[in-house]
Amino acid sequence: MLQVRHLDIYVSILLMGFGVYVTYQGLGYGYVERGTPSAGFFPVWVGVGLAVFSAINLFRTCRHHGLSIGDIDAIAYPEIAKVLGASALMAGFIGLSFVIGMTPAIFVLMLAIGVLFGPRTIGFYAVLTVLALAMAILLHFTFSSLLGVPLI
Repeated sequence: MLQVRHLDIYVSILLMGFGVYVTYQGLGYGYVERGTPSAGFFPVWVGVGLAVFSAINLFRTCRHHGLSIGDIDAIAYPEIAKVLGASALMAGFIGLSFVIGMTPAIFVLMLAIGVLFGPRTIGFYAVLTVLALAMAILLHFTFSSLLGVPLI
């Protein structure tokens, strides 16, 4: 099983890289134009914040556990398979959202990830279905009605 401290380290490293990527892409949109924030202003600050706070989290986790990156034990193959499976499900969500729309696709994604990581009980699946449906409705209302974002 993947230990929390190892997961914290790996996720921090991934999020630092993602923060640098978001910052770089945000700068490509332009930071300031004619004295006002441009399209890249918000992504630049989000990316910087993500990278900085992930680095702080990585440093604190390693210091707290007395670890260096080379001291981390090997991760079990089933855990790697679950992470790769979740990544494949998210990639499938992107493709599926073009076919059936974002709201039904997010419902399917939540169910699929719950099946991948959750316990195999009827009660869990019942609660998962209700929560996934409620979240899909909430997201649909938020994005389509409040923000005016087209979902298909």
